[in-house]
Amino acid sequence: MEFTPDLLDDFISRKVAIFIGAGVSSGVQTRKDVHIRTWAEFIEETAKETHNTRLLDEVHRLIGSGDLLFACEILKEHHGDRWDDILRAEYEMIGELSDLQNKILNLNQRIIITTNFDLFIEKNWDHVYSNETHYLQVKNGISDDCFTLFRDNRNYLIKLHGSISQPETMIFSLSDYSSKAYSNWQYSTFIEMLLNSFTILFIGFSMNDHAITNILDSYAKKYPKSRPHYAFLADYTNEINIRIMKNHRKLFVLPYSSNDKHKELVEIIEDLAKQVENRKKITSMDKNI
Repeated sequence: MEFTPDLLDDFISRKVAIFIGAGVSSGVQTRKDVHIRTWAEFIEETAKETHNTRLLDEVHRLIGSGDLLFACEILKEHHGDRWDDILRAEYEMIGELSDLQNKILNLNQRIIITTNFDLFIEKNWDHVYSNETHYLQVKNGISDDCFTLFRDNRNYLIKLHGSISQPETMIFSLSDYSSKAYSNWQYSTFIEMLLNSFTILFIGFSMNDHAITNILDSYAKKYPKSRPHYAFLADYTNEINIRIMKNHRKLFVLPYSSNDKHKELVEIIEDLAKQVENRKKITSMDKNI
């Protein structure tokens, strides 16, 4: 896959914000020898564990209609005070970085955005960047101190939907989205500023999160001449959908095959790093002429 010179130059200047979705964490092998479940898997299996037939039927119906937020809200209400413990049992599992996560971190960008709650990146970051002298700045949820990244040069992990280390920051259910995303002006303002200041590369993110895609839609309409952003999407080959993504969201889709546990994506990320290094050499030679 050939990447545009503009994108490669943004990598060289560390102006790419890498947006990591749940598809990246799902490849981690934990010490329990299990993978972190997808959102739908977590909701369905948690519903089964209640042994409540009516609740399970309703959750199945909601998952089938794609309303995972409402399904999650039902479970949250059902479990009450136990809900945080259930989340911790899933998202506090220890695991080493997957090959894909290592390849992503080795792209050496200073901004990582994620909707994931787990602790894999922050717990393993200094193993990848063993020469760094300062800690990674981790921000759980969006608040006013997240905006400092636009004014300094430190390395940041912005956990857009919160972290299991602070369950109160997590955006996981219908009520969470209402209070911490849709009605939080800092949430939309931060993402819009990010879109205007950096080139965003989405990896492992399905683009089905309405809180984020609505901001992308609005951004594309407000800034029609701004530069595009990019998204790796598995098996996304529908030309009409790809064209709509480009025209209405200023989002260039980079399709790849999900075969063999998304092996092609790992290879593409590795090749991207090589193209960045080659581009760096070429531009360095041009400056010396």
